[in-house]
Amino acid sequence: MDPADRLVEQFKSGRSTADHTDKMEKCKRDSLGEEVPFIGLEAPAGTLIGWVAICVTAGAVELMWIETKKGRENKKRGDQMLKELCNLADKWGVALTLQAAPWDEAKLDALIDWYEKNGFVLDAPPRNHTRYQRMTRKPRTNGNR
Repeated sequence: MDPADRLVEQFKSGRSTADHTDKMEKCKRDSLGEEVPFIGLEAPAGTLIGWVAICVTAGAVELMWIETKKGRENKKRGDQMLKELCNLADKWGVALTLQAAPWDEAKLDALIDWYEKNGFVLDAPPRNHTRYQRMTRKPRTNGNR
């Protein structure tokens, strides 16, 4: 099994997956048109805190969606979800890719800042203030942190 596939399987292991029909259709399909389930993440007490949608693309893992549950929109929960995904990417030596695209375009810079804080870099800097910005996070090793 490819390391990217292993990362996705490990991340999904023991978690619920669901089809959130209230989300945009394009966010539920990978580049081959396959449906990508949303993976529910829970707090230690078993309370659902948010969802992540990921899929394998060209040896990397594409982060298609990350969202905290309504009423829990604090950065700590989002940080927790992204950190877990990044730690697995480091463990398996897999790059993470994404397209930074907030619902509110005015929040694009803050979203890019958040991803940069977590090791992502813009694929085509500098920021050109368009709605969609491709970003990549290379896996970190002990000497690459």
